[in-house]
Amino acid sequence: MAIDLTPTTFTKSLIPLQRGEQEELPNRIKSENIKAKIGGQTIYITFGNYPDGRLAEVWIKAARIGTFTRGMLDSFGLQTAKALQFGMPVEEFIKSFRYSQFDPQGIVTGDSEITEASSILDYIAHRIELDYVK
Repeated sequence: MAIDLTPTTFTKSLIPLQRGEQEELPNRIKSENIKAKIGGQTIYITFGNYPDGRLAEVWIKAARIGTFTRGMLDSFGLQTAKALQFGMPVEEFIKSFRYSQFDPQGIVTGDSEITEASSILDYIAHRIELDYVK
């Protein structure tokens, strides 16, 4: 499925960007760190924000994982940061990753609002939906 990157796809973005234009982050940003367990797997997530509170980046770390999974999570974080900084609306991120299914999955502990997730990405998309979509 091809992604349409024409300027009209950015209409939901609070800051209208032209194709190929990146909204740079300042040198110091506010962030939120979350620790949770999904199906027994401990994960650490950092949400970085623009000064006005919009989501700018997502970074994921997990305990007891191999180099392949660590590399995939790092790559996912980089891709997500770039997409958000180039104007992808958070609603599109949520639509793409909510309900994705792969291990680890199951009961979520450490988060009072989310009790179950079908994957790490499902959990992150759900957390973003609760925190950033009004």
